[in-house]
Amino acid sequence: MTIIQKTVQEIGCGTIVHNPLVTPSAARSATGFGMVCAMKENPLSKSATPQNQFLISFYPESCFGGFSDIDGTIAFYVRVNALITSDSVVVDFGCGRGEYGEDAIQIRRDLRVLKGKVWKVVGLDIDPAAAANPFLDEFFLLSDEGRWPLASRHADLVLCDNVLEHLRCPQFFFKEAARVLKPGGFVCIRTPNVLSYVGLISRAIPNRSLKYDQNLKPANVKSTTCAYLFVTEQAISATC
Repeated sequence: MTIIQKTVQEIGCGTIVHNPLVTPSAARSATGFGMVCAMKENPLSKSATPQNQFLISFYPESCFGGFSDIDGTIAFYVRVNALITSDSVVVDFGCGRGEYGEDAIQIRRDLRVLKGKVWKVVGLDIDPAAAANPFLDEFFLLSDEGRWPLASRHADLVLCDNVLEHLRCPQFFFKEAARVLKPGGFVCIRTPNVLSYVGLISRAIPNRSLKYDQNLKPANVKSTTCAYLFVTEQAISATC
């Protein structure tokens, strides 16, 4: 029994949450590695909404902070935040209206908002309403599949979050991303995971605008709901 387990036993906590990705041998270490947290109150409280009840039932760790271990948004944007600096220029392709600013989970909201962490966030979208996105420093309206109104070697990072699967010509996206990125820049892409329940159902619904990578293997999947792609400027330029 680890020190953490003994402490939990002594204070009478009713719920102990383990990281499911940690092996049993690691969880039995002397330092209690793999023990996420413990709480005395029953997480399935009567005040929880039906949605929260469902989340807690399958992911009890969500009692602590409101998010699960497999939260795709947090996993993706932790990586994005690790790639930016205060001098970065970020292009948010398909920036949308900034609804993520209403996310009730503060840590997820803070990770998603890049304005103020970088020198400039440039939004690109075909929807004129995206100009009202409060988390952009600049906005440019795109024509459908049109050339990006940005100078070459302008950006340090191109962000494409749940947009690529809607494009009729994804190759043009990569061509433009390669053009506007500075040497050493990054392209960060998130799309629905073709192997998730959502992805499998979507594949069963005829929609010519949906494009999937038929070569995606389970071993490459990082989340149950989404798939990530992080590409360097050198790699993308070599293929475009």
